[in-house]
Formats: sequence, structure tokens, C-alpha cells
Amino acid sequence: MPRNLWAGVKLRYNKRVEKDLKGFLIYKTGILYEGFERIKGFILEILNQEGEKGV
Repeated sequence: MPRNLWAGVKLRYNKRVEKDLKGFLIYKTGILYEGFERIKGFILEILNQEGEKGV
């Protein structure tokens, strides 16, 4: 296998892995963010209920 052909294959592979990793990280942070928003909403709901009881 010629050396430059192998280098091209490796470069293409690395680019794909990099793209997959970026996509995966965005996917993961998206899940984390969504989870955080849900938890935040849940906490606010509890605080609102507590406030209503206290009044």
C-alpha cells in the first residue's frame, strides 16, 4: 500500500471520528441540559407549592 494513500485514509478516518465525537458530545450535553431544565422546573414547582401552603 503506497504511503500517501494510507495517510489519506488515516486522515479521513480521524476526521470522521472527530465529527462523531463532536456529535456525541453535543448529544450528551443536550441530554444533560434537558435533564437540568426538567429538574429546575421540578424544583420550582415544589417551591411554588411550598409557598402556597405557607401563605
